[in-house]
Amino acid sequence: MLVEFKVVMYNPFILVIIATYNRPQSLLKALRSVDNQDYCNFTIFVSDNSTTDETERLIENVTLRHDFKYIHRPPQPNGIAHFNLILKDMPADYDYFMIS
Repeated sequence: MLVEFKVVMYNPFILVIIATYNRPQSLLKALRSVDNQDYCNFTIFVSDNSTTDETERLIENVTLRHDFKYIHRPPQPNGIAHFNLILKDMPADYDYFMIS
């Protein structure tokens, strides 16, 4: 008896969210780490609520293989408030969070 199996490839879109606050060098390491992944169906979203423009200046000079978006938000009273803003704005099949 011959049994055939059909392989179904599932390639979900993943939104990699990196929340950052006044740590541009940690953000750069996180961006490079994510960008080096073999999986390609994702976008990197950086949400920055830093009190300086140092992170924004760093982002302007970053070149990545994958799509990425950057938003600078006003500083939040705490990390949970920042996280809640991100959750409200980000639809995807799966979310992966990195805190930098």
